[in-house]
Amino acid sequence: ITWASTIDDVKAAYGEPASEGSSGSEDTFINTTLTYNFDPGIVRIGFQTKDGETKLNSVAFYCD
Repeated sequence: ITWASTIDDVKAAYGEPASEGSSGSEDTFINTTLTYNFDPGIVRIGFQTKDGETKLNSVAFYCD
């Protein structure tokens, strides 16, 4: 996975996320977060869609 990866690229590499959520407004931008559960924590991969273009914008690791 690279900064050029798409949501579909991430799902192809890691499968369906434990959860997927979106927030924002189509008039400005939409944030989408894919959350994966791994032992011993979780990974959240974030995307932002603006002007019809979706880009990966964050990767966060949380350990228990």
